Amino acid sequence: MDITILLWLQKLREAMGPAANVIAYLSDFLVFSALFVPFIWYWCTNKEDGKDVLLALAVSLFINQFLKVTFSVYRPWIRDPAITPSYTAMQFATGYSFPSAHTQICGTIYGYLAVKLYPKNKKLSALCILVILFTGFTRMFLGVHTPQDVLTGMAIAAVSVWGVLKANVFIEANPHYRKYFAITALILSVIGIAYAVNK
Repeated sequence: MDITILLWLQKLREAMGPAANVIAYLSDFLVFSALFVPFIWYWCTNKEDGKDVLLALAVSLFINQFLKVTFSVYRPWIRDPAITPSYTAMQFATGYSFPSAHTQICGTIYGYLAVKLYPKNKKLSALCILVILFTGFTRMFLGVHTPQDVLTGMAIAAVSVWGVLKANVFIEANPHYRKYFAITALILSVIGIAYAVNK
């Protein structure tokens, strides 16, 4: 069914002609510009939130790479030769397909932003959610990811944001546990690198 959806979107993309390249550039722009958000947030708004969104992104990308290496799911056009992805999008669609890193990066950064903005600015918070959904759609529209890749990327982003927010509440109540979190993160990083290299 995932390939059927991609083939339907492919027909729509082909009907658009060269105009479809605009969506490819916009998809990449949303992801690359999102990477600046934590630093702008840190320097211009709130240092703690800036650090926390970077931590959420680190956790999210760690899980992303772990799953990519573990499941080793090939890109849609390798799985089915009927899929012809956007050439523009293929330039940054390297490595394994599952889960979608583009969706996950936007999901984590804009998801964290949406949570923080929600109490004071619901419209801007909703806009962040729309950016996440649009990014996920573009990855399928461009033929570089399946719905499973995109939905899993969104789910991991949500779990990463939720986990960091919950960890912050716990650490604020129990500051002496901060060092244990840091040690655990270091150990998991070393194990993850060793696993990826040997896998």
